Amino acid sequence: MTVHRADISSFEKKNVMVLSNGTRITTDQVVLCTGFLPNLNTFSEELRTQYNISSLPDRSPKAAKLDHLGEQIVDELLPLLQHPPDTRISPPTKRPSTLYRRLISPAAAAKGDRSIFFPGLIHSVFTPLVAEFQALWGVAFMLGKIDLPSEEDMDLEVATWNAWSRKRYLEQGRKHAYAIYDYLSVCNLG
Repeated sequence: MTVHRADISSFEKKNVMVLSNGTRITTDQVVLCTGFLPNLNTFSEELRTQYNISSLPDRSPKAAKLDHLGEQIVDELLPLLQHPPDTRISPPTKRPSTLYRRLISPAAAAKGDRSIFFPGLIHSVFTPLVAEFQALWGVAFMLGKIDLPSEEDMDLEVATWNAWSRKRYLEQGRKHAYAIYDYLSVCNLG
């Protein structure tokens, strides 16, 4: 194993990674460990928008409709969360994850693309357990061992999770895919 201490600048072709120091590495797999923040800089903004993995707030009509539907579902299922206190300090500058099960792009998965998943983009006190569970789920997804719902159903689940997270965890839930204790019961292998 060779350790490289440089950022990934880009990908060439399907299996060549270019580092910030100019080194090119041919590889079969890439495991990108970004730390606490969702660092998606290796993907162009165009690609992030195409697969809806941008961390910028989405102000599109589709996002507004999904947010509304997610809010309705949470309000119906959990009436105690219908009127959470308003803890907003300022308008959001980023948004929580739009990934299905906080791992995959519904847009990419709907096109049959099982080449990538994004573990670690959830805030939880069970980091080691969640990391292992996400790795298992992600590999099962990449190997085609998990049947997925339609893109619309995945988008609605994401919107419902994010609405619940905003109402349950207030300010933290507005910024992160946040789930202190609740994530493992939702992200099952079935």
